[in-house]
Amino acid sequence: MLIPLITVLGMAFAQEPAPQPQGRPQPQPQPPQQQPRFQPPQPPDFSALKSYLNLTDAQIRQMQQARDKAAKEAGEKDAALRPQIEERRRALADLLDKDNPDPTAVGKTMLEIRGLERQLRQAHEAVRDSGISVMTAEQKSKFKAIQDAALLPQATRDAQRLGLVPPPPSGPGQAPSGPQPRMQGPMVFPGSGPQPGPGGPGQPIRAPMPGGQGPMQPPPPGPRQPVGAEGER
Repeated sequence: MLIPLITVLGMAFAQEPAPQPQGRPQPQPQPPQQQPRFQPPQPPDFSALKSYLNLTDAQIRQMQQARDKAAKEAGEKDAALRPQIEERRRALADLLDKDNPDPTAVGKTMLEIRGLERQLRQAHEAVRDSGISVMTAEQKSKFKAIQDAALLPQATRDAQRLGLVPPPPSGPGQAPSGPQPRMQGPMVFPGSGPQPGPGGPGQPIRAPMPGGQGPMQPPPPGPRQPVGAEGER
């Protein structure tokens, strides 16, 4: 009777789960992180330009196609003209390194370089003009206002340098903009007359310039000499 009871108790203890240690919590499995979905590039939005110039979607597509074609042609011309320009520049440098450069050869080489550079510039300008050619006459007229606005900041700075328009006002604590008048020549205090200066008798006294070692002070008057009998004569 005792042996079967011990066997049953042993089987019961074997089926019970092992007790978990108290204290440190068991780590919970983390859910797998979701990878960010790939966002396809969005087409550029030309709504402001379309609204201002009254452009259609068909015109926008034509502009993009014309630009791509002109850019491809400009790239091909760039690859063909760049080596020629570099070659002519080296030839010009060789001509100028001679003791007696030939003016005719120098001038001819310079004209060749200018002609190649002009072709290259025209090819790149065609990329910009390709889109404008799609516009109607009314749209081109309105687009000119955009071009003028893009050139306005540089034109304004040029006009300020020429003195055609006043520069922007300076705020408090800021140095005034624009060229400032410069002080030329020595400063002579009015009414002091010729005083003996560092250069000798009869030389005017030079006043210290701004930023010197102290404020400008008028020269002290010299001692007055008593008038004698010889002076009265």
